[in-house]
Amino acid sequence: MEQAPDVNEADPYLPPAEPLAPDPLAGMSPLKRFALMVCGGILYGLVMRLLFGGIPGIPALFDGKGPMLLSFGVLVPIVLGMITVYGLVPERRSILRALFAPWLTVIGFAVGTAIMLLEGSICIAIMLPAFLVESSIGGALMLVLLRMGARPSRSTTASVLLLPLLLGGVEARVHDIDSHRHLHRSRVIHATPEQVWRVLNDVQDIHPEELGRGLAWNIGLPYPLSGRTEITAQGRVRRSRWQHGIRFDEPISEWRPSQRLSWVYRFQPGSIPVDALDDHVALGGRYAGLDDTRFTLIPVPGGTKVDLDIGYRVSTNFNMYSAWWMDRLLGDGAERILAMYARRTESASSI
Repeated sequence: MEQAPDVNEADPYLPPAEPLAPDPLAGMSPLKRFALMVCGGILYGLVMRLLFGGIPGIPALFDGKGPMLLSFGVLVPIVLGMITVYGLVPERRSILRALFAPWLTVIGFAVGTAIMLLEGSICIAIMLPAFLVESSIGGALMLVLLRMGARPSRSTTASVLLLPLLLGGVEARVHDIDSHRHLHRSRVIHATPEQVWRVLNDVQDIHPEELGRGLAWNIGLPYPLSGRTEITAQGRVRRSRWQHGIRFDEPISEWRPSQRLSWVYRFQPGSIPVDALDDHVALGGRYAGLDDTRFTLIPVPGGTKVDLDIGYRVSTNFNMYSAWWMDRLLGDGAERILAMYARRTESASSI
């Protein structure tokens, strides 16, 4: 007797429904299954980082800005979250595990990029919070799909895994958008404007202890060491020196003794040594830069109010997130530098 062909029970006029793909992890212990998917997620993330960032001997994809694309920074952690939650056995797929289990994969991926010298501490610290949140989104999405009875086929799985690369090719054609922003900080220094002015224009031998463990320096940014205004053939220039061999000039754009001091930034080739900063956060680089700085000195009862205004640029596909970090890093650094100027000026004025 011939067997009747399969039909779609919901609608006999439609093609037969595709059967659910078998679970390739069936039969594994819960721990082994989960560990396998976490390790697989870490490996997937590292492979994506290599493909987006370029492999030695192979031309970099996406105009060399692969790791700075949303296709990498958003989609890859979402996929990591989906991979992780798929590794949970059905009875352990709770909403809390779906949200937080992917963090283990993301942290393992971050550690892997550090070990392989793909990322420095600064980039990891800045991007890790976003990666954690995005992986939770991916984990929640996979939980919903699994509870709806979905079980990805091989073709669907391959499409999801390759989606960041496919969209990265499109996104790389979009030009970076420059966003210029300003931040403001102020402090009252118990000294005359003339005393403050002298310290502003000649500060030497800055020690890290004077600035404390600020946010910027906690994640690995170098400390400033000195800043001195000099007269050159081209006019007044402030020479700045930071840790790790960083040196750059700040041509003075406004000079009003004891009232206002402004400068712009000039980064020459070699101003920032290759290994001093991550390429993605190098000041004056492709993705971030300093535009100008202005100190305004205002006499007030008992001292001088010092207003500090800093203009900066971010040029990424996620400028809102980049600017949020720049505001915190520059703002915290500005407050600590003002405090250092205050201590030095007040100490000198009391002698």
